Amino acid sequence: MADQVVRNRTWSAERTDLIRELRADGEGMSYREIAEHLGIKLSTVQDVFRGYKGAGTTRPKKSTEE
Repeated sequence: MADQVVRNRTWSAERTDLIRELRADGEGMSYREIAEHLGIKLSTVQDVFRGYKGAGTTRPKKSTEE
């Protein structure tokens, strides 16, 4: 089981790097194109650029500052 945790972290890091590479600082593919190309959800691509890495139960709440 511990090996799986390490493997998943490695895969996640590789996926993040690939997504960022495909985006190329706004000069590459769109979020939707990346999601379709990799066969993943659009929200996964969006989460990479938001810096989010976790379960839905720990997602930070939006600030309501006015």
